[in-house]
Amino acid sequence: MSRAAFIRSKFSKVIIALVATIALGFFVYKVVVHIKANNFLEFQYDISTSDPAQKGYILMAPYVTTSERFSRLVIMDFAGHILVKKKVAGIVSDFRQWIINGRIRYSYAVYDPSIFLQNYSNGSVAHEVILDSALNEIGQVRLLPYGDVVTDNKKGIDHHDFIMLSDNHFITMTSYIKTVTNIPASLSPSPTVKLAVPILQEIEDGTVIWQWDASLYPEFYAGSMKWNNYSNGKDVQDYMHVNGMIIDPADSNLVVSFHNTNQLVKINRKTGAIIWRFGGKNSDFSLSGEQLFLWQHNPDFADSGRTLTLFDNGDKDSRHFSRILEYNLDQQNKKVTGFRSYTIPDLFAENKGSVQVCDGNYFICGGSGNFILLTDRHTGTVKFKMTYNHTSFRAYYASDITGITINKNFKNSD
Repeated sequence: MSRAAFIRSKFSKVIIALVATIALGFFVYKVVVHIKANNFLEFQYDISTSDPAQKGYILMAPYVTTSERFSRLVIMDFAGHILVKKKVAGIVSDFRQWIINGRIRYSYAVYDPSIFLQNYSNGSVAHEVILDSALNEIGQVRLLPYGDVVTDNKKGIDHHDFIMLSDNHFITMTSYIKTVTNIPASLSPSPTVKLAVPILQEIEDGTVIWQWDASLYPEFYAGSMKWNNYSNGKDVQDYMHVNGMIIDPADSNLVVSFHNTNQLVKINRKTGAIIWRFGGKNSDFSLSGEQLFLWQHNPDFADSGRTLTLFDNGDKDSRHFSRILEYNLDQQNKKVTGFRSYTIPDLFAENKGSVQVCDGNYFICGGSGNFILLTDRHTGTVKFKMTYNHTSFRAYYASDITGITINKNFKNSD
């Protein structure tokens, strides 16, 4: 063999070996990625503190934001048994129970599987699913056309919150993308700026009987804390980010949480008038430093309406811990007459989250922190602690799940 032929032969062998190595490496990489993806798609959890004697049930909806974009409706007991596990296409949030006139109902919001949960350039694109006591679907609730609100396959309700008053009576929220013309000149608005405008609809028998549109209240533009670049004519500005609402049992009006203003707002359910603002830049209540909250979620009422509760997320830069807050309010004179805070130990929820007061305890879902706690409301003693690998926007405590077929043979992953 000539020297040139020998060199060509050796070179060819080197090339073949190199290609084989790369191919093998790629195969191994694909296998590793596939294995890791499969592990990620499983719902896995760890319970470090439990009380098998604790009564009640946990309702949650952990979701996956990979290309599969699916969720699970999960019901557990406090011993760590998964009693119900149902896979749902799309990103689910706010799986919860309602007891209305003695009848049990469930509901959850679900995003179209093709649309990522955080993509607010598409606005709200969810609908609500109503289930009977056995978790059978009995209806759906969607955004309805009303006033200047129009609907198509890219306009829906928001996943954050929903109120069910009966089988045919609901309150929904949406972040509705539109261009407005009433932003003050001092904020240098672009004529083409688009906003994610909070809109609330009360729906009865398939008809909108009341609607509230935040863009009719231009004071909120200056009250925004983030996503408020009004001179940007390209990107949607989620200047308020509606993320929670509750009916005040004292007068049946709505208390609504606006995340990007650090504020709760009470709204008259008949006239739409703003009754008061709590927190934020223009609070009607004087709040001490300790009483101020950051990027809050899940307003609620406890103690037969005497106590306003709140999940106070905190801030990753300025206050890296989350709290549960309780306020007693003199609403007529706009004063805080009582206050209590509970700092969640060791765990931080940058966003999402919820809290319920039940049987002398706080039932806490850490949202993006991927944890659930049951703690004594007065002593702070942790009675139940669970961490998990998928985020659940909220979780809820339920005392009775009569009507559901349960299975105690699930493992702690699937």
